[in-house]
Amino acid sequence: MMTRSMVRRISDNIAHDLKTPLSRLKNSLELLHADSHEDTERRTALVEQAIVEADGLLWTFNALLRIARIESGERNAAFAGVDLPQLLHYVVGFYAPLAEERQQDLTLHVNAVAPVQGDRDLLFQAFANLLDNAIKYTPSQGRIKVDLSEQAGHTRVTVSDSGPGIPEQARDKVFQRFYRLDESRGQPGNGLGLSLVAAVAKLHEMKPRMEDNAPGLRVAMQFTRSPSRCAPVALSGPGRGP
Repeated sequence: MMTRSMVRRISDNIAHDLKTPLSRLKNSLELLHADSHEDTERRTALVEQAIVEADGLLWTFNALLRIARIESGERNAAFAGVDLPQLLHYVVGFYAPLAEERQQDLTLHVNAVAPVQGDRDLLFQAFANLLDNAIKYTPSQGRIKVDLSEQAGHTRVTVSDSGPGIPEQARDKVFQRFYRLDESRGQPGNGLGLSLVAAVAKLHEMKPRMEDNAPGLRVAMQFTRSPSRCAPVALSGPGRGP
């Protein structure tokens, strides 16, 4: 159950993360209206800025809707056998060019595991969000590793990095909607990426856990259900989320 202080914090974060882009969008439109006789280049720049702000707001609201749908449990109908080694190869392959551009060492290590029951697109989105965060906060020349293994009969996926990590007292809070560490406020984002990860984890009965990677952060996602013995659904390419 959410306490009054939690509701207040979420409201404050919504005000911070949505009011500012809304104000910038309004300002751009007002300038565009006032500069109706200005040169075409100036008007084009204002239109492009307004579109960027609108896209960011739409992304935020769509992310909230995705989280709400996941938490409602309606995505259970899409559960099928998922080949995690193949899925993680797609996720890492999708982000490999970005890691290379940032001069980061991105590696994938997978062990053979039985298919798991789940929603392939949601799992892709959750692991992609974790990898995106790792790349975003790991410095140039840093190391990022995605690992798939089976421990005590349970399938476990970990994403490790050599970035600054997250203080232990904040590790549970970062899964809350709109929660962002003060030092990450200057980074692009709206504090919903890990909230979506938490929602997907709950739907799949996974336990997300943040650990010290010394240095950096290690996020472990462990399936608590027994692995599926059915054949996985054939995949033709990387998913694009819900």
